Amino acid sequence: TAICTGAPASTLDPTETIVRHVTQSLLRSRDLDDGLYAAARDALGEKVLMELLLLVGYFDMLATTMTVFRAELPAGKEPPFG
Repeated sequence: TAICTGAPASTLDPTETIVRHVTQSLLRSRDLDDGLYAAARDALGEKVLMELLLLVGYFDMLATTMTVFRAELPAGKEPPFG
């Protein structure tokens, strides 16, 4: 719910909050400002930050591909997020 609406998620720990901010920034602007980059690098380390960037990029590419080719849900399935 907080992820879908963009509301603060009080159940996330500080590292999860940084991961959320990094993901949102990548999907919105395809970039991280210097402060967020430094916070993410400090919290996650460069290796894990690189893995996160690749993961977000992969899923963004997959979502774009599915959208362009109008991928449909299997018969009888409902979208999970409305």
